[in-house]
Amino acid sequence: MITFSPTNYELPELTNVITPNGDLYNEYFVVEEDDDEYSQVKLLIVNRWGKQVYFSDNYKNDWNGGDLSNGIYFYTLYGTCINKTKGSLSIVR
Repeated sequence: MITFSPTNYELPELTNVITPNGDLYNEYFVVEEDDDEYSQVKLLIVNRWGKQVYFSDNYKNDWNGGDLSNGIYFYTLYGTCINKTKGSLSIVR
């Protein structure tokens, strides 16, 4: 009999500020530089009123706040190989 057990990776400490201003520093919300371990990560971003402003069911470190204004937003990361993680994120342009 073969038994398979899921592996849950611990996420590294995530940045809590992005500055999408074109200077190439902190432009995107990055989960992990080497995202092979974190495939199929879902990312949900909501504003301070709980309204969804972004969602990806296969996040690839490509969210920079879009056209959102400066402020604090809240994220939830989850997936098949990571524990559910919640936190806050500031956008400063």
